[in-house]
Amino acid sequence: NLLGILLSAEYFDLLNSKLYTQYRLGSEVTLLEILKLRGGWYTEKISDVNIFNHERISQATYGLGLEIPFSRLSIFNLPVKISFDYTSLPAPDYGFNSSTDKHSPVYSLSINYSDF
Repeated sequence: NLLGILLSAEYFDLLNSKLYTQYRLGSEVTLLEILKLRGGWYTEKISDVNIFNHERISQATYGLGLEIPFSRLSIFNLPVKISFDYTSLPAPDYGFNSSTDKHSPVYSLSINYSDF
């Protein structure tokens, strides 16, 4: 496939508390089934008991991925798929000992073998 688009939405609410409601929106665009570009928005209602003067944390997330399906490449013909992902997730600023870096990078590498 030349282009793939994925959209997602998530709503999280504890049944026994209204203090931690979360909303997450995201999208992913895949080019040639190899390169994946991601972007999203995260917002969370928090209860800080008026210590930090925050009622809500909202931040953007972004990332990219690279997937090499060796089984689909005729020059290798191996039943292996290697994936590398990078995501920048929000590091909430609660106002206490906060750093200037508001995102936490997450890296992952996976190697999948499938003999089907």
